Amino acid sequence: MSTRTMFAALALLGTGLLSQGCETFNSILESTPKPTASIKDVRFANASFTKLDLVFDVDVKNPYDVSLPLLNLDYSLTGGQQHLLTGAAPLSGSIPANGSKTVSLPASVSLAEALKFFSGVRPGGTLPYSADLKLLVDAPALGKIPVPISRSGQVKVPNIPGL
Repeated sequence: MSTRTMFAALALLGTGLLSQGCETFNSILESTPKPTASIKDVRFANASFTKLDLVFDVDVKNPYDVSLPLLNLDYSLTGGQQHLLTGAAPLSGSIPANGSKTVSLPASVSLAEALKFFSGVRPGGTLPYSADLKLLVDAPALGKIPVPISRSGQVKVPNIPGL
């Protein structure tokens, strides 16, 4: 057998083993449990002359034997057919090993945008919403994992205090 033929045979064998290894690695990744999260509540935290602060209370479950550091949150909120806010917030803290924790995640919207969004909604009333979030966690051995979270519901519009 010539050197060239032997090299070609080894290359084919190596390619076959590599592709088998990638398939095995991918199946291991797919079967590995991943963190989950669900929105428990959305509420108004504060209102000023310039902005409204919202808080998403998110329950995060960690299936790993080590704590799970929180990195970032991307969020988008719509009400009815109108878009209210999109943004990102850096996070700190972690979810305990094999446990869960409710994390309060802040988001802000300018008062001008909020007034356009809430036009026609009475103070004390409710507003239907749809929230889409992506929580980024740092999983052991897997690295950064995005955990998608969605919820639709209603949020109570705060009453305007008398002046």
